[in-house]
Amino acid sequence: MAEPLAFDADVLVVGAGPAGLALGAALADIGLRVTLLEQQTRDALEDPAEDGREIALTHRARRVMEDLGLWSGLPASAVAPLKAAHVVDGSSPLVLQFGEEARGGGPLGWLVPNHLIRRAAWLAATARPRVQVVCDAHVTGIERTAQAAHVTLADGRRFGGRLLVAADSRFSSTRRLAGIGAAMHDFGRSVVVGRVQHTRDHGGVALECFRYGNTLALLPMNERQSSAVVTLPADGAADWLSLSDDAFAARIQAQSEGRLGPMTAVGPRHHYPLVGVYAQRFVAPRFALIGDAAVGMHPVTAH
Repeated sequence: MAEPLAFDADVLVVGAGPAGLALGAALADIGLRVTLLEQQTRDALEDPAEDGREIALTHRARRVMEDLGLWSGLPASAVAPLKAAHVVDGSSPLVLQFGEEARGGGPLGWLVPNHLIRRAAWLAATARPRVQVVCDAHVTGIERTAQAAHVTLADGRRFGGRLLVAADSRFSSTRRLAGIGAAMHDFGRSVVVGRVQHTRDHGGVALECFRYGNTLALLPMNERQSSAVVTLPADGAADWLSLSDDAFAARIQAQSEGRLGPMTAVGPRHHYPLVGVYAQRFVAPRFALIGDAAVGMHPVTAH
């Protein structure tokens, strides 16, 4: 009789971002052992750096996060209700409105800083004894058989499991090691994000301004702050990033036509290129893709 296979875990997950950590928590809750392999250090995972991204969460996303114990790990002061959205085309006086009567006056969803979601996911996953996180883990090779999947790290360590899951970003190296290609579309555009504070209350309303040359979204945060998201041709990002805080706030105020009153910049600005990704396959023998490793969308599409 053949010897039973020895596994480090039932499921190996490459990538300990929100998707990987949430999956680990969910699998642990049904009795599976999970090992997450992450390139970053433990310190970076325990205390993620602010990255300027605000994530719009739907009611379904909130229910999933509540079930997994992530929602309770978010500071209440950082969760901002999204009650409606107004869309403006150029300087037109007309406004397209969404969500004014949603759910009997309840919010369409909530906006939460990405780094706080990452921290909440870390706390929820690592609170489960069946979840192990291996940091400073650089996957250099994978092997799959009919019975198992194994990964090899740069330092020579090997891990085996019944299933291997790639959750290591839209530019997933694990997906490539599995021989799965992806269609990538470089939009030739970039996003510059930065917070602003304003004198008028936004009322929980997101403002989307389609200007000629760039698009401006003002995402409502708490304490009369908004996350200013500027989408523009990639070669224009340097100009926005080089502005002083006062000049940045003045430009946002002008492009929003003063709807929220005088503005001041709050915190640093961040820059992200826009590249869409769609994997050719989401599953293969003893292998699966989740999160951005499977589908990475343009953020406006995602919202």
